[in-house]
Amino acid sequence: MVSLFVHSSRTLKCRYSNNIIKKEDTMSSKRLGEILMENGIITQQHLNEALQIQTSSGGLLGIILLDMGYLKPRALAVFLEEQKYS
Repeated sequence: MVSLFVHSSRTLKCRYSNNIIKKEDTMSSKRLGEILMENGIITQQHLNEALQIQTSSGGLLGIILLDMGYLKPRALAVFLEEQKYS
């Protein structure tokens, strides 16, 4: 099982591979929500709900989607890696 945890306020650490994903590494031309919708993982409604929570409470979109049950940890790890190189 792949699991992620907040390593610091700017990083996530994948327990599966021990890779640390820095927030700066995910700053690319495509946003995570866009990538997830393009791949049929979430809907526009799911993204809107998660973005509302992010706007009101803060936090990382991927973690919010995990908490909402719309995304599995392994999928988050895969798509964060994809986002890093997009």
